[in-house]
Amino acid sequence: MIAEKKLCLDLARKELECGRLSPEEYSQLLALHVLFGELVQAKFLWKRIPPNVKADHPEIARLWSVGIALWRKDYSSAHEQLKCEWPLSLRDVSLKLRESIIASCLDLMSRAYSSISIEKASRFLGAGTAESLEILARGGWISIDGANHFAPPPKPQGPIGEMGLEWMNKFSLVASRLESV
Repeated sequence: MIAEKKLCLDLARKELECGRLSPEEYSQLLALHVLFGELVQAKFLWKRIPPNVKADHPEIARLWSVGIALWRKDYSSAHEQLKCEWPLSLRDVSLKLRESIIASCLDLMSRAYSSISIEKASRFLGAGTAESLEILARGGWISIDGANHFAPPPKPQGPIGEMGLEWMNKFSLVASRLESV
């Protein structure tokens, strides 16, 4: 991700210095903004891209439609937009973007659901049942009743660290002083 972040900064710097980019560079910069969740920057970049570049290069519009879907938290639409064939310069970024959306959806599902049906999980993950089962298994999800419902992996319960004990000690001192006043 460091190389992608550097490329994003380099392309943004080049746009500032030169005033415009090539269509391939615009598409890469837009894809990187969407990948990093920088949807506001992606929106402003979309507005700066010349209309003729948008019209001549449909992958730029598809990237922006992915950004719009993510902005609206419409993950199934974002997955659908990503399923097309991408130009060679965008394949790696589109794969990383799909993986990032899947990871975000897994995290969201684990925080929102104590159990989830495979059908609903498949919609979130933008995958078929077989692929969703594989993704859930890799993520440590636990099958509740065969392959129909899944529970998120258990969250690690660690002991309170030294900083936690120190904070609790200071808090109890302050609380006792306040009670004595």
